[in-house]
Amino acid sequence: MNAMLEMARAENKATRKAWSRGGDVSDNLQAHRDKAVRKEVMAAIRSGLGVEDIAVQGICTAEFARWVVADLRAKGVLGLMWRGKPVRVSPTKAVNRIISEAEKAHGLTRKQILTGRQRRIVAARQDCMASIRRETDATVVEVAKIFGFDHSTVISAIAASERRATQ
Repeated sequence: MNAMLEMARAENKATRKAWSRGGDVSDNLQAHRDKAVRKEVMAAIRSGLGVEDIAVQGICTAEFARWVVADLRAKGVLGLMWRGKPVRVSPTKAVNRIISEAEKAHGLTRKQILTGRQRRIVAARQDCMASIRRETDATVVEVAKIFGFDHSTVISAIAASERRATQ
């Protein structure tokens, strides 16, 4: 009920702004809806809900929730994720150094390395995972938590990185 009241207030506010500026009501209305939903998703994630839980509760679609999570992670507002839920583990200086080196070596941003799906980005992330595993005392599960993946993905990434290195 509270969310419905917030949405109605946002719609009313957007309509007033659009009329006062002579702009399109629907564009401003959508922007306010997205902002309100984004705030609700942020609050749900910080309370410990996962992306899929947010979708099940009907706050928004899982895709929109994933987008909000990726954006918050890239901005450093949200910490690490594990299976769609926040983790209270912060990366060490060594992990940050390895990711920064990968950013420079591959010409990518931190956000791209953490969330990208293109082949060159995936290769850079796999190299990061292998380097972190090799250069630190982090377990496969801990490396997985840093990147927000499952431990089996890290095992596969390390193998792929080693295959590329030997070719």
